[in-house]
Amino acid sequence: MRILHYIDHFKDDGGSSCFVKELALEDETILTPKVDFEERRIKKVLLKGNFLDIQDFFEKVDNEKFDIFLLHSLKFMTPEILSEMKKKDVKIGYISHDYYSICERVVLINNRNMLCSGPYGKNCIYCYLDKYPFIPITRQIRDLLFPFLSLILKRLRYYRDRKNFFDEIFTSIDKIIYPSKKSYEITDRFLKLKGKSVIINNFQKELVCLKRGKEKYPIFAFIGHSSFHKGLQTLLKAFKLLENKNIKLLLYGDVRIKNKDRRIIVKGKFRSEKINEVLKSFDVLVFPSIWPETSGRVIFEGAKCGKVIISSNLTAAKELLKGYQKLYIFENRNHLDLKSVIERVFKDWQKIDIDSKYSKFDSVEMYREKLKDLFLENQK
Repeated sequence: MRILHYIDHFKDDGGSSCFVKELALEDETILTPKVDFEERRIKKVLLKGNFLDIQDFFEKVDNEKFDIFLLHSLKFMTPEILSEMKKKDVKIGYISHDYYSICERVVLINNRNMLCSGPYGKNCIYCYLDKYPFIPITRQIRDLLFPFLSLILKRLRYYRDRKNFFDEIFTSIDKIIYPSKKSYEITDRFLKLKGKSVIINNFQKELVCLKRGKEKYPIFAFIGHSSFHKGLQTLLKAFKLLENKNIKLLLYGDVRIKNKDRRIIVKGKFRSEKINEVLKSFDVLVFPSIWPETSGRVIFEGAKCGKVIISSNLTAAKELLKGYQKLYIFENRNHLDLKSVIERVFKDWQKIDIDSKYSKFDSVEMYREKLKDLFLENQK
């Protein structure tokens, strides 16, 4: 089984990019319009406006031999490209690394830093309309104004039509693969299609766990960025209330904060090949996302190396790390509950076995075999 991969942005520090880099065989091609570093498997496709250039795309594809065209993103893709790909008698799949990319409103947080209620429940991500502060707060009034504003604002017309655009794209897709049941269930509310399956993408091909001795006090860490939905502010609020002077927090990634607390050390961004050294530097990984994060490569990396994991109850951590004894859960966006969990870990530190690791991982080969079985199931 040969796979042709597509991703909208191949970057060094992205979870999806790392996944594609490990999943693709050495002789498989990765198509992308944006790439941050040299990679011999990459073929860069030109953009024409907000979409892939169809002529350039097929010039890149025509000499490729593959059985499955696997989308890791829908950004820049067009229904016309997928329709032409179907004529090549290949299967088309989409791996939904996070559900929000195909939500009919396609957004995480509104301009008041709130998860909007939306039409499908309290946690459904709602609305780019909220980016326009002159629109009244009351949603009913916004909805009344929308038809008129969309005549003036080109951006609003784009967001209004995006759901219909995605619906057309999905008519050409044979299989949708989700990284968790949580992702499947959320998306099922607005994407009623057949051919949906869950394959947990928990393989860690290049991860090597470097030995770290047990110190008197645990070191805590956050890996991510300071965007509101990642929950860093919840963690910082909790940390501010901690009176323990021996506690230390390392912040890795694109983190931009004003910090005067000497216990908090901003380590900054790092290249993906440095993840082994990063994991060696701490004992406890905090995963405080305030939106329903449905996968989480970083928690797999931490658990594989035996780190204590502290996660918000809105993420899929309980499903993905089922049975892991060093997983602690706190109430989403509740910094007081997070504070108490951190204190509990600190108190129990001497009893925690740092050598016990989460071991329920697939290999890349096992994951690819599951993909093969999924796409060929109707041919057996």
